[in-house]
Amino acid sequence: MDVTSIGGWLSSHVGISPAIIGVSSLRRAVAKRLNAKALTNPQVYLALLLNSEEEQDALLEHLVVPETWFFRDRQPFVHLQSHVKQRLPDVSSQTPLRLLSAPCSSGEEPYSMAITLLDLGLPASNFRIDAIDINKPSIRKARRAVYTKHSFRGVSSSERHRHFQATAEGFALHPTIASTVRFHRSNLMRCLESGVGFYDVVFCRNLLIYLEDKASNYLLETIAGLLKPGGLLVVGSAEMGKVPKTLFQPLRQSFVFGFERRSPGADQALSPAFAEPRSVAAPPLTNRSSPPDTTAPRQRPLCMQVGRPAHGMLNAFPSPLAPGSADGPEAELERCRRRLQLEPTSDAIYMCMADLLLQLQQKQEAFDCLQKCLYLRPQSQEALSKLIVISRELNQLEISQRYEDRLARLVSCPI
Repeated sequence: MDVTSIGGWLSSHVGISPAIIGVSSLRRAVAKRLNAKALTNPQVYLALLLNSEEEQDALLEHLVVPETWFFRDRQPFVHLQSHVKQRLPDVSSQTPLRLLSAPCSSGEEPYSMAITLLDLGLPASNFRIDAIDINKPSIRKARRAVYTKHSFRGVSSSERHRHFQATAEGFALHPTIASTVRFHRSNLMRCLESGVGFYDVVFCRNLLIYLEDKASNYLLETIAGLLKPGGLLVVGSAEMGKVPKTLFQPLRQSFVFGFERRSPGADQALSPAFAEPRSVAAPPLTNRSSPPDTTAPRQRPLCMQVGRPAHGMLNAFPSPLAPGSADGPEAELERCRRRLQLEPTSDAIYMCMADLLLQLQQKQEAFDCLQKCLYLRPQSQEALSKLIVISRELNQLEISQRYEDRLARLVSCPI
């Protein structure tokens, strides 16, 4: 089945790259929708797709799988508390702290941000959190705020009991926490249009790695315009190299993967035409009919977050690098190797080593670490996704296809 034109629609509409999700996965998803609509011709289905938002949602639900949990990779939330502590004198109900989580998936990340701030002693009236995702079922689940044990892989039972109430359907988040987050179902590349220096904190994790340079640059420039000088940006572990140093100052803290917004001045060429917000309301979240650039930046779907559990081990050795250290990745890599001697079966350490080796352009070594990670944790979608990308770059196309098929089976039939 030829799904080239449908793949082109995915790239231009929501930035999903068929090369990332795999042509075989796309074919399976289209075949399911053809069967549901009693169609046989992909071109006829494309015409339906272009004119039906309902059908667009149906196809995306076959292609995207939300994957997140509370306090995923704990260290960014530890740093969030430290970052906010420095700004407490300037925070009040009249000038609340403002945070953005995008993509937010089913809500675990923005709610983790809220719990972090409440545990710090910040009243709920003193902060606001916006959360954006393109996946309708994920947003629906996030607003409902009832979760199963699967969402608490990085949370102790005492933490869970403090903030959730056990019900027949799962663990319901306390209404005070839920009320601090406003969820928006939207395409991130099309919805952030206005507000200079509006947010104090932005979490944008496991999205940039799937964007082409032009798209990621556009998104990061947009985020830079929305962040206050000194504001915090948190990205995924493999995305550090995507963030422009002209706009953001990297933090020298292990396993935070964060940046602070530089003061505007040298960076005059931000893409969006921002306007000062006229009130304390959030910047409008709109759905433009087309991306800001007709070349259509290619974006990974906002809900396709592939990650790994937040192992307690990661929190035990933050070991921040000395400011200005020139051998950051090498020093971090050596720490991981020493830790591996103590915990030789830790998939999290192998994943961290792979990310560091990629920063050092040591792709074959990173590939080997990811294979070990996958051996220790066979259901790791993050390891599989990275193995697909690296094996292609190493021109190991047969291996890449094998991992692509394995990921597709895992996504179709999650364990």
